[in-house]
Amino acid sequence: MVDHDPLASSQHENVAELVNRLHDRDPEIRRAAVEALGRTKSNEAIGPLIACLEDEVDKVRWEAADALLEIGESAAEPLLAVLAGGSGLARAEAVGILGRMRAHQAIAPLIACLRDNDKRVRWAASKALAELGEPAVSYLVDAMDDPNLSIRKRALEALVEIGGPALGPLAGSLDDGRIRVRWGALEAFERFGQPAVDTLIQVLDKGSVRARWRAVVALGRIGDERAVEPLIQALHDEHLHVRWKAAEALGSIGDRRAVEPLAALLDDRERYVRWGAVRALGRIGDARALEALSKATQDEDAVVREAAERAIRRM
Repeated sequence: MVDHDPLASSQHENVAELVNRLHDRDPEIRRAAVEALGRTKSNEAIGPLIACLEDEVDKVRWEAADALLEIGESAAEPLLAVLAGGSGLARAEAVGILGRMRAHQAIAPLIACLRDNDKRVRWAASKALAELGEPAVSYLVDAMDDPNLSIRKRALEALVEIGGPALGPLAGSLDDGRIRVRWGALEAFERFGQPAVDTLIQVLDKGSVRARWRAVVALGRIGDERAVEPLIQALHDEHLHVRWKAAEALGSIGDRRAVEPLAALLDDRERYVRWGAVRALGRIGDARALEALSKATQDEDAVVREAAERAIRRM
């Protein structure tokens, strides 16, 4: 003779009764049934709750999402199946739940959802990946190499929303072998703004040439005065692109501490560096640069000469 657990039998009957109420015409009854199913935490409720993600009434769908979260990890795989075959509305809701659930196994499918043909799904995927945080960063960095501009844009937005945990990997991406990733990382740093300054200064000290000059550009665009001294040091970098972009960055920031170091740069052997220094001095507009700029009007390169003349006129 086999013993039956009366509590298990009772719960099964209770779930079945609640599932029946999901078909009621009254949305409030459906919503209450969904809420009650979530409290049961029963795996039997997962399928019916997922079906409610297509309910025509917002509050029923939202309650179903909360109920699936209440059930937890056992709902993750069925929700992933929705991404492959559900309607646009159901896919968008499932994506949002997986993000709030922080289901790591969902990261790769969520990256794929960035290219979904339904804009609700694409938007929800970007938000979900941001909620997943640090575990999603490497996937999002890879997505910045996608040929599709809109996918690169959504990946970048998610990385910026993740915040601090993305800064280190993005610093490494300034020297990535993929050009779209490098430029995406530069744009991400620009969007981060002041919180990214310390990371970028570290790149100036330890990064490759390719990373250093992109860090210099980002610091110029951010415009934080903490970068002035490190950028002045970058004027002595061995690579001309770093010196050139450091000069332009200092011109963008406009701090007068840079005037004398920039004036000294007018003797640089590379014309692009001299040109950048002249333009920066013109932007800063400090009279101490007049003598050096007057000398630059006699530069061997016509572009440098013309830039020096324009800079003097601006003062």
